[in-house]
Amino acid sequence: MNGVDYLEWQRAQKWDGRAGPEGYCQGAWGGKVGYVRETEMEEKIEGLRILAKEHSASTQSWWLGVLRDSVKRELSSTYCKTEWTVPHHMVVKEFWCDTMPRLVRLASFGKNNPCHISDIRIVFWFDN
Repeated sequence: MNGVDYLEWQRAQKWDGRAGPEGYCQGAWGGKVGYVRETEMEEKIEGLRILAKEHSASTQSWWLGVLRDSVKRELSSTYCKTEWTVPHHMVVKEFWCDTMPRLVRLASFGKNNPCHISDIRIVFWFDN
């Protein structure tokens, strides 16, 4: 994930300890794209955090807004690989508990016989 996503992921982790990243990137490439280790990303963000707090004190602006702007400017093309520590069953819980029952109800709508789970077809990552 890039520096902008990493900053937001860090903040979400502090909030509930289980948050996962908002998106997924298997890789990025291009002339301005760079990769660093996760520890290096943390160090870069911490350096920008210190500068943001110093700048905020002198301008009386909100330091987190200054930090977000700095990270966007400095680290939007810098990526690091991370591990998401939330178990898979916690991630898909909503899908199985909320989405699948709705699909079953939708599939059996208007029929006398209820739909069986094998009657539902879901296509992921379809690209036409």
